[in-house]
Amino acid sequence: SMTTIGVVMAGWSSNSKWSLYGSMREAAQVIAYEIPLGISLLVPVMVAGTFNLREASAMQEGWWGMHWLLFQNPFMIPAAVLFLVAALAETNRAPFDLPEAESELVAGFMTEYSGLRWSFFFMEEYAAMFLMSAVAAVFFLGGFESPLTHVARESFGQDSAVYQLVAGATLIAKTFFGIFLMMWLRWTLPRVRI
Repeated sequence: SMTTIGVVMAGWSSNSKWSLYGSMREAAQVIAYEIPLGISLLVPVMVAGTFNLREASAMQEGWWGMHWLLFQNPFMIPAAVLFLVAALAETNRAPFDLPEAESELVAGFMTEYSGLRWSFFFMEEYAAMFLMSAVAAVFFLGGFESPLTHVARESFGQDSAVYQLVAGATLIAKTFFGIFLMMWLRWTLPRVRI
């Protein structure tokens, strides 16, 4: 929800009513999708029984590293779909990129911004994509658990550097899969006009 404050301040400080309208569109969208995002995370948190990301990831270790929360509960798949839709809306990915209004003459809240200031908005958007994908990887896709981490744990032990490296690479790979999925949807879906 911190992105909303930055966007509203950016639209207001542009001293343009069109930028202010664009920032209000984004604030309304982000606030509207924060509630479904939180509700979708309640299911894996209740199944895991903890808010701790490391504990939630470690409890998914069975079935050769494939005992993910996504496969443990029938309510988990709808929660994962709801999380994906809400994460797309939170990060302004298609088809929820209405506040930016790329095809319009006025580019939403970024009307008066160019150069480095303009790029800060997009760096924040991609950082939010990374964060949403990492949370989805931990709570739905097993976190750092995979068949590779299972083999590394059995061969070298859980405290070894090899296991730590494989676990970190697994989490990063799952996070990048989430980012790829968000980008793929943006490239595939047409833009809906407001």
